[in-house]
Amino acid sequence: MPFSYKLESKKDHALITMEGSLLSTFDGKEMLKTVDKDLAGCKNFIVDMGKLSHLSSEGFNVLLNILTKTRNNDGETVLCNLSTHIQSLFIMTKLSHIFTITENKKDAIEKIKSNV
Repeated sequence: MPFSYKLESKKDHALITMEGSLLSTFDGKEMLKTVDKDLAGCKNFIVDMGKLSHLSSEGFNVLLNILTKTRNNDGETVLCNLSTHIQSLFIMTKLSHIFTITENKKDAIEKIKSNV
């Protein structure tokens, strides 16, 4: 399944819902442009990965890019709804120590609120 995303602006964060396979930097190129535009109005992002089926090393790079942009703007990126497979990739790469990861969107929102 090809990669797609939806971005919604909320009161204190933006929500990115990913779907399909994030396998290359090219897949996330448009999403990163949108994130750059939205950073002017919102510095916190929640990334819902519940419908993301595959993630490659280049996909990790896209997520790291979002994380770096938000933290450089005194914000945070919280990942949620990771499948067991994708969560194990975060653990194996030790990126689980860098990213804030929650089980669901409700916990992610609470995490963002506690950082505001």
